[in-house]
Amino acid sequence: MFTVSARLIVVVAAFIYSGYLLNQGDENGWVLAAAGCVPVVGYLRYGAIRPAWRALMDGDLERARAFVGAIRFRTLLSAETRVCLDWGEGCIAEDDGVVKRGLFQCSLNHVALIVQSSVTVSKLF
Repeated sequence: MFTVSARLIVVVAAFIYSGYLLNQGDENGWVLAAAGCVPVVGYLRYGAIRPAWRALMDGDLERARAFVGAIRFRTLLSAETRVCLDWGEGCIAEDDGVVKRGLFQCSLNHVALIVQSSVTVSKLF
């Protein structure tokens, strides 16, 4: 899991080197440019969920709160990642004493994801 600054460095280095390769006439630069987009897509798709989840499992709610607060594009997260985000926010809300946005709502979101996944799988067969 890269930090945001490490992802930015990888993306910039990939684009600079791919531009150099394309300028030299090497068409493999397109492959490197596409590979430079992978960390961007990963950031938009998964955000900081994994480190936030690890912090929750370690019991470090302050670190988890910081990671959850760093997620900017919640609507672009995958369905599974949104459920993890809901659970994380629910744990933080329970710690803050907010009952309305507690683990019960997160459980409902998790059940909705399971139902949605089973409907999608049943459409395949």
